Amino acid sequence: METHKLDLDAYDGHGGGDQQLISNYLKVIRGEEKSATPLDDGLLSALLCLKANESAEKGSFCNIAWD
Repeated sequence: METHKLDLDAYDGHGGGDQQLISNYLKVIRGEEKSATPLDDGLLSALLCLKANESAEKGSFCNIAWD
């Protein structure tokens, strides 16, 4: 068995973007800020991830479109 311990405080994911989104979300639900990102951007991001996974599984390019 091999065990790895990660320092999650030192990990900033994609350049810290995830932490900034979470911070903005919390401020939005507290009524302190407006959303920094539109819902359409989140949906497009999810679609890109899904299509990248599909492309990797098939070994071919996939169109970026809602099928």
